[in-house]
Amino acid sequence: MTMSVLFLLVMVYVWQHFSAIEVGYQVETQKHQVAEMQEQNRQLRLNEAQLSDPGRIDQIARQLGLDAPQPGQVVRPDGWAPMCRCWRRRLRQLSRSTRSLLSMLS
Repeated sequence: MTMSVLFLLVMVYVWQHFSAIEVGYQVETQKHQVAEMQEQNRQLRLNEAQLSDPGRIDQIARQLGLDAPQPGQVVRPDGWAPMCRCWRRRLRQLSRSTRSLLSMLS
């Protein structure tokens, strides 16, 4: 009887020891995954900053043949727009490439 209790205690200790080792490996794996995701996040933020550079957007717009907007063509996202009777007519006059660029930017 004493031997079976001793054997049971040793087995519980061994099981706990190996469980702790397994949890340690899982923690290290997750730490590695977090580091990889942080690096990926840094790369994506850098890529976003490069793509949203106003100089780059201006260069692409000029390559598409676009020019600075005429008065009344700019509509602000906060709802502010210059009050001009002809702004709708001017929007209709925009070329298709200007509208596609505006849709890509919004």
